[in-house]
Amino acid sequence: MNCTDKPVEFQSLLTDELASALRNYRQWHCRPDEGKKATVLDCGSARAIFESGPIRGRAHICTLTTTAAGAVMRDFRDSGAALRARLQSLSSDQLWSLVQQVQAEGQVEARLLGFPGAFLRSEHLQVDWKPAKLGWVAIGRGMLTAPGAPSGKSVRTWVQEGASCVVSLLRSTEPQFDSARRACEAAGLRWEHCPLSGKLAVTLPAKCKSYDDSVSLERLQRLLPELLEAQERVVLHCAAGMHRTGAAVFGALRDSGLTAELALAGVADMRPVTHAALLAVEKAYAPMPLWAVIEAATWTTPR
Repeated sequence: MNCTDKPVEFQSLLTDELASALRNYRQWHCRPDEGKKATVLDCGSARAIFESGPIRGRAHICTLTTTAAGAVMRDFRDSGAALRARLQSLSSDQLWSLVQQVQAEGQVEARLLGFPGAFLRSEHLQVDWKPAKLGWVAIGRGMLTAPGAPSGKSVRTWVQEGASCVVSLLRSTEPQFDSARRACEAAGLRWEHCPLSGKLAVTLPAKCKSYDDSVSLERLQRLLPELLEAQERVVLHCAAGMHRTGAAVFGALRDSGLTAELALAGVADMRPVTHAALLAVEKAYAPMPLWAVIEAATWTTPR
């Protein structure tokens, strides 16, 4: 069942033994089984059916070694620094594809990287493998994760892990907003903005005076399924990555057809602190855990 020798640590919610055999989940086509609470993964002639729950996992990603970076600087002299930076800006999948191409052909021209006439050899593409920092969950044809607000360094990590789109819940007046948008756009990531005013926006939206909250909540329920169906790898964030983010990712998992229990398990895989925030009891509401308050108040799609 292995598609590649690329190492990955992978689990499914209910079929750990089967999932442990899957080596590179990015090469599997993940889709819901029509009419059933199941997830089907196709890879060529191989097929795996997970009887319930989202497919999730924390992969290993490859990065250029210090020795390889030094070889690039040494062998390409005037363009070495720029070529090294370009290689280091590639996603893990893109870098690994180059490694495999060099293994097969002996050398590869870096024309598509913007360096015609520069031929990369195996000594320029030695890589280290390290555990990914983001917890990705497969929903439909796409992937979703939920960290906190980005910094320049974290955006580079997102790109390395294959992120293609960022959905920000930050208000435009929040301190992190401008720097987050600039960093994401500079990295070539698609930027979508659905501002939410804060925790109240997802617990008691009827009491919020902000028009943007109601518009953003409605847009999120349309936008996230569209992005995931388009096979985007979506990073969704607010400031701390807890209440607003928790509401949005929990809602997306529920809207994909999962039970509340499985949706919460998916959030736990994305980010334990976000999961803990959803489990926290809100004494002002009966009492109820935050996820139940959010679901009753915000996500109105019929279950």
